[in-house]
Amino acid sequence: ENGLSNNNINAILQDHKGFFWLGTNDGLCRYDGKTFKFFKKKAGSKDCISGNTITDIIQDKENYLWIATQDGGITQFNPYSNAGTKFKHFKYNKFDSTSIPTNFITTLLEDKNGLIWFGTEGHGVLALNKTTGKIAFNISVNARNIIKLFQGPNNEIWVGRQGGGLLKINVENGNASQDVRYLDFYKKLPHMVITSFLKVEDGHWIGSWDK
Repeated sequence: ENGLSNNNINAILQDHKGFFWLGTNDGLCRYDGKTFKFFKKKAGSKDCISGNTITDIIQDKENYLWIATQDGGITQFNPYSNAGTKFKHFKYNKFDSTSIPTNFITTLLEDKNGLIWFGTEGHGVLALNKTTGKIAFNISVNARNIIKLFQGPNNEIWVGRQGGGLLKINVENGNASQDVRYLDFYKKLPHMVITSFLKVEDGHWIGSWDK
């Protein structure tokens, strides 16, 4: 009744042209201020998004959209390409060891070097090289679910996890570090589950589910 394909909205992005992109549990919606345009997965087609349960949307430096799904990996949308070639899929393929390790993607971030970082359900944090389409870094973490990625002031990435507190990643070499106290999931430590980040003038705020 409100024009959406689904009332559960998981992600919102306003692109460089002013369009609003809404990621729902039943596809992607674009709103131009008056009307909606819908994008959904089509069986047997690559000229579409790769999954219908959208978890995150970002726009990169080239104004391409990157769409994370929990049922179809990642879709790159090129607004400048010709019809039939606008969509590129990055999906798990059990016959290809270089593919992404899962189709359940939770969050996306482009770093200052142009790598696309993505968090997963149960498979850690990875970085995708946009030029080659290959995985540049694969960081295994002691957490069941990656919830949020945040670009720090020194080009580091902070990772919010469901258990284990914060993880810090050096984007130049992929090295990760964490407070070793959080390796023990049975300890009653604060901020075990990190859900959000907010950049402010003198640092950043961290949101958590606990304490």
